[in-house]
Amino acid sequence: MLLEEVSHAQQTAREVLDRPNGMNRYGLVLNQLGLEPLITMLQQEYLMPLMASLYRTESDGCEDHHCFIVRYKAGEDVGLDMHEDDSDITLNACLGKEFTGATLTFCGLVTDEKHRKMQYTYAHEKGRAVIHLGRHRHGADDIESGERINFILWSTSEKYRASEAYKLHRLRSSAADPPDPICLSYTHDRDYTKYRPKLSKAEALSRGVMLEAVERRLDMYQRPVLDLSRPIEEINSVPSVCLFLEGLPPYRQHQLFQNLMEMAKEVHASVDTAEGQVPPIIFFVALQPSGAVPQVRALGGVTSSPALVILDVDGEKKYRFNSEDFDTAVMQSFVTSFREGKLQAEPISSEAPEPAKQTQPPEAQSLSSGTPGSQSPAEARGSGCTLL
Repeated sequence: MLLEEVSHAQQTAREVLDRPNGMNRYGLVLNQLGLEPLITMLQQEYLMPLMASLYRTESDGCEDHHCFIVRYKAGEDVGLDMHEDDSDITLNACLGKEFTGATLTFCGLVTDEKHRKMQYTYAHEKGRAVIHLGRHRHGADDIESGERINFILWSTSEKYRASEAYKLHRLRSSAADPPDPICLSYTHDRDYTKYRPKLSKAEALSRGVMLEAVERRLDMYQRPVLDLSRPIEEINSVPSVCLFLEGLPPYRQHQLFQNLMEMAKEVHASVDTAEGQVPPIIFFVALQPSGAVPQVRALGGVTSSPALVILDVDGEKKYRFNSEDFDTAVMQSFVTSFREGKLQAEPISSEAPEPAKQTQPPEAQSLSSGTPGSQSPAEARGSGCTLL
């Protein structure tokens, strides 16, 4: 009966129905059919005991939900790119119809070092369901024939999302091991094309790739300098040069920003970066003390303005530039020394100030002590080290 209602709604009111989510193009949101009370009853009376038994922390206080239907068939969505759900707990039930292929591959939890290693492939059967954490990386493998329709219920808990556990569960792990190709996400993984061929636009759309997000990320990679108040996720995994200019007169900000821009262009021109890949070093500027800027300052252990620091968040190291000369050549010498391994790192958790020192300092460089941050790496990550 549910399939009949869904089919009728799609035939008569498709123009006013929302897409199921940001990835699937075919399907609908069941709340728009007036089924919200029924789904709430299903969640509270039948699913809650099961969710509490399996995932006590994540299910505590689960009261909200987003419920929808997705459809896979040739010529439409044939599969779904690797992703995590915007839910705390997901129920995925197969309603039919007849199909082959269209399995569901699970990799690791996003907090795990092996979150890009394959764990299990689940074969859908009509009338059966799988329940999993929203943060469990998974993707729908391509359908081979027929049509698969699934009922998806995302459950969320405001209580859990306000907890420290939720903050820890949303930290992204940077895996050192090469990923299993099947666990790569074209939408989310900056190194996808390092291991798999680039998708055509048609292929990407048929697998639910969020092309706007991909294009936005690629555009960011082409920019010499990025806004530190809204850093891209790669600040957590790629060495990042951060120039702090908050509170300076506009003319001085403009002058130093231009120096940083000139240096960034020269550095990026000197490195070999494959198409679609993030450069091996990223440049950021902070003009206002907003967004992530205070958090990054704390990580870098700098309080003055202007200030320059190189952060290696993944390695929990920082390299502070303490010269008062912010000329392009002087800053570039500092960055070059970092790339050549000639700077002495400070741990992000450092309590006693020890400035970044060169074992073979260039003539133009002058370094002095500064004030480090007081947070441990774990505390820093919880307060903004892993920013996205």
